[in-house]
Amino acid sequence: MAFQGEVGAIGLADVLGNIAANSLAGTLHVTSDRGEAWLSFDAGAVKGFSRGRGKALSGEEIFHLRTAIKEEDLDALGKKKKRTKKSWPEFVEAQGVMKADAFRQLAMNELTENAVEVFFWAPARFEFVDGSPSEELFDPDLGVFLDVNSLVMEAARRRDHWEMINKVIGSQDDIFMRRRPEPPPEKIPEFQKSVYGLCTGGMTLRDIEARTKATRFQVYDAVSELVRSNLLRPLAPDEMVRLAEEHAKASRTAEAIRLYKRSLETEHANVGVREKLAEVYVRHGDAPKAAGEYKQLAHRMMEQGEFDSAIEFYRKAVKLSPDDAPAREKIVQVLKQAGRRDEAATEALKLALLSRKLLLHDRALAALDAAVECNPSLKEAQELRVETLLTLGRKTEAVRQLEAMADRAKGDDAMVAILERAVQIEPARADLKKKIDDVRSGRLHRRRKFFRKLLVSSVFTLVLAAVLGACGWELWARWNYDRVTSDVNQFLMKSEYEPAVRRLREFSRRHPWTLAARRARDESEAIRTFGIVAIQAQIEKAAEGDAEALRAKLAALRAAE
Repeated sequence: MAFQGEVGAIGLADVLGNIAANSLAGTLHVTSDRGEAWLSFDAGAVKGFSRGRGKALSGEEIFHLRTAIKEEDLDALGKKKKRTKKSWPEFVEAQGVMKADAFRQLAMNELTENAVEVFFWAPARFEFVDGSPSEELFDPDLGVFLDVNSLVMEAARRRDHWEMINKVIGSQDDIFMRRRPEPPPEKIPEFQKSVYGLCTGGMTLRDIEARTKATRFQVYDAVSELVRSNLLRPLAPDEMVRLAEEHAKASRTAEAIRLYKRSLETEHANVGVREKLAEVYVRHGDAPKAAGEYKQLAHRMMEQGEFDSAIEFYRKAVKLSPDDAPAREKIVQVLKQAGRRDEAATEALKLALLSRKLLLHDRALAALDAAVECNPSLKEAQELRVETLLTLGRKTEAVRQLEAMADRAKGDDAMVAILERAVQIEPARADLKKKIDDVRSGRLHRRRKFFRKLLVSSVFTLVLAAVLGACGWELWARWNYDRVTSDVNQFLMKSEYEPAVRRLREFSRRHPWTLAARRARDESEAIRTFGIVAIQAQIEKAAEGDAEALRAKLAALRAAE
């Protein structure tokens, strides 16, 4: 019978219990965002595990993961196995490699390790199809059967352990070291002692798993227990960096990369560590990842406004990945922001060449527009812009570009050559043909010379008129100033300071931008100051009745504008 559903609505333990209770034979397929897996059943017991076609749990994989057998010996053993119909337990005992029961125990442990992992996939979907399992998915000669009840109980036990493990361990690349140099206590299990001896701060959990040939759960569980017993501690980020530097010096670049990456998980903004990671990626021969790290560094420098550093990092990225068009666009952008427009034009031209190579002509045109904007005299960019416009079928714009180039050309021959090229693109342009004739006959130069002379003479005339006008205006102001001065003197003889100030201020407003106006403003301020002092002195000496009139006169003078 076949059935399917969602893990969660129906627990995977219930699904396996149903298969075991009915002694079903078939294949259970489980899928989730963590991957997919297949389990084969016979009479309700688990007999095989696979992650896809050609990815079955096999005898060779078990030997490779859990024994110290050499690769060449394992290859030879696998070839011999293909020539026999014996199951793996029978075969290895017949070959004298190990006892059949010992292999069965290894196979049971590995089958349990893989099958239990599926219990923790959620959300997930499952589908059970009855019938004989496919030999394309499973190794038919594994020779073991795993009781479902034992598997469910082990999954329940491990669930509690994994909750504790996940509080201590983040990934396979975590590194732990002993808190004290002395040997571990005698009371701890032997496997924990082995793991304790390997935790010297130089091996990841992945390395320990490979060294001990133990399962991941066994290693993680042992490390978790040792950490809770205060015997181990995780490596601090700065310790990871120091250890990574030692690995890098010894050319162990893979180990250095893992350590630098782990350090950055806790100190993501550490620019120095990320730069070292990029350098090690280069030495490791992984140019794309090195370029990615340099781009991250450049982005961070831009956020901090350090444009020169950002440009340097982007250039390193482009050197490692020459066809990275977005990185080249960033270089152009940052150079423009930094005011280095000539360099921006050169980089934009390089981007345009790359875009044309990749047949991205619209992007090439945008890059060339930027190049011409930054450096209008960059001839290569102008010529390539014409070619790109023609490739895009935009002839009119290409001709306009050629006309602009002709206007800036040095020499008649160069101008004629550019204009003739424009005529080839648009033969109906009579104005271009006439312009060519004018250049050849010299009429264009004579016309330009005439207009230059006309422009010079016009400017001279305007300047002269402005000078004469300014002189006339100043003379007119001087003549009026003499008349105003006469009136002011009469006011001062009568001690009428306020009318004198108002007369001078009025003159200043009517004759702006003249020296006479400036002199009038200065004189009015001097009279105003003198008048205030003089009236205040009169108030001190005057009788009460006269003082009131003087105070009014003082207020009017102070308010005079």
